[in-house]
Amino acid sequence: EAVVMGLSATHFSNPHGMHAKRHYSNARDLAKLSSIAMRASSLFREIVNTQSHSTHLFNNRVGGPARPVVWTNTNVLLGEEGYEGVKTGNTPAAQFCLSSQYRDPITA
Repeated sequence: EAVVMGLSATHFSNPHGMHAKRHYSNARDLAKLSSIAMRASSLFREIVNTQSHSTHLFNNRVGGPARPVVWTNTNVLLGEEGYEGVKTGNTPAAQFCLSSQYRDPITA
């Protein structure tokens, strides 16, 4: 599907993006993929722009105690005017990565 989306320097070997043989991409293709995803789904946009989310995890036992947890997005640009999420992460092979987009609030 990468070729269908015009991602000429990308080959995905798995759906989660962790390092694998023959799994590669470049900044241009990731920017293109991010743009496609941001346009395709308002739910995707909402999720990747979420700075933090609170919920409760429940024990497997019936009636077990709930434990509050907070998920915090590592994208420090979120909250800056015009910046929108998409993906942060790091692996030993790729090191630190960020895919985001900026929409000028004046011209958008």
